[in-house]
Amino acid sequence: MYVWQGHRVADGEMADDTMRENTMLKTENLSLRQRVRALQETVESMTARNAQLQADRDRLTLTSSLSADGNSRYHGVE
Repeated sequence: MYVWQGHRVADGEMADDTMRENTMLKTENLSLRQRVRALQETVESMTARNAQLQADRDRLTLTSSLSADGNSRYHGVE
């Protein structure tokens, strides 16, 4: 490294190392972004599935409670 007009200037070897490291970090960053996207899709899918299961459970609970009361035909549930 040497000084040129008051600024530090990297020599060729240091610049090559920096470029290689920068390239590796960019590649790793891209890989991690793809992984985050995949995990977000998984979370969204599981959230939708969970909501569907909860709705099904609530519907079955309502149906069974109405049937137990013997009032199912008055509430449109057969």
